[in-house]
Amino acid sequence: VKTWSEQMFHGSLAFPQYVGNLVARVNNHAAGRLLAINAAVERGYPDESRSHFLLNIDLLHAMELNDKYILGIAPLPQSKKYIKEHLEYTRTAPLACAIGCLGIGIEALTTHEFSLIGNAFVQTAKQHTALSAGKIYQSQGYFTENIMADSQHTTEFKEIAYLAWKSGELPSDLEECMQELAAGTKHSLDLRQKFFAEIYQNVTEMI
Repeated sequence: VKTWSEQMFHGSLAFPQYVGNLVARVNNHAAGRLLAINAAVERGYPDESRSHFLLNIDLLHAMELNDKYILGIAPLPQSKKYIKEHLEYTRTAPLACAIGCLGIGIEALTTHEFSLIGNAFVQTAKQHTALSAGKIYQSQGYFTENIMADSQHTTEFKEIAYLAWKSGELPSDLEECMQELAAGTKHSLDLRQKFFAEIYQNVTEMI
């Protein structure tokens, strides 16, 4: 859980940049506005206390890591590749693929992933740290905020895809459009699988 949280320090900082790439590419005003709001919410607008990046830092603080340690967290090679490939993919892949990558790939996986990791943190923190029960549950903001926000964002990305398709920015043939959305989804999930595989390898090597 600690290693995942450390790597998400970099992932949470990068995610709004992926969305920003789509904002720059989408011509449909309503779709672009939804994307811009998504990026702003991730950054903590209008409520900074809900910034996913700052909530990640709160979680790391709850693990009794200080700011100097947090600023020195290095991304694992696969984390760097994960971020780099998402930045490149959202800039250059066909628009439907890029929307599928973020809206169906990353966002749709979040609830399951964050629920599992959040529950694992509660259980392991009770057993292996001196953290009080109150501090453990207070640190759950990173998990609960991502789950609540991304459930809404998944629905919004479906609307974004529809608006972009309706305005002619995605393939008019529905089968072709769905194939590109699915290709983007698969690309994101494949990268996520490699991200987790490296975390597992990193942790097992420390044991």
